Amino acid sequence: MYLLTKFDELNISDIKLRFALVKCYIIFKQYYTAHRLVEDINQISSRLSITYKKEDLKKFEMLLLVKLERYEAVLLLAGDSSETDISIMKAYSLWQLDRVKEADQLLKATPAPNKEISSIPQIGNLYKELTGRLGGL
Repeated sequence: MYLLTKFDELNISDIKLRFALVKCYIIFKQYYTAHRLVEDINQISSRLSITYKKEDLKKFEMLLLVKLERYEAVLLLAGDSSETDISIMKAYSLWQLDRVKEADQLLKATPAPNKEISSIPQIGNLYKELTGRLGGL
């Protein structure tokens, strides 16, 4: 029993460590490496049936997909969520895929991101770029 408990604790701490590393790699703009760590976290989580900061991890994964220019994957991951951060990344992806009208409609329905609430500081930059590009439509 002790070995099983210890093994599970190691994997939980491994998830936490990888999550912290994802944040660091995003700060240093190492998006590909951060995305690989997110994939590892998802694998470990599914193997252990444990979720750790599921919503934050989803947002990080979406941001990394945006930075890696995998816009179709962002749209799939976003689904029908109406959360501000996710809506901004979805609108940005739609704009990059030349679906400007849809992006504009989604952006108009999305409130400006709150820096104090948002777990991802880069969302503000995406929002500024979108409003600059789509603001005149």
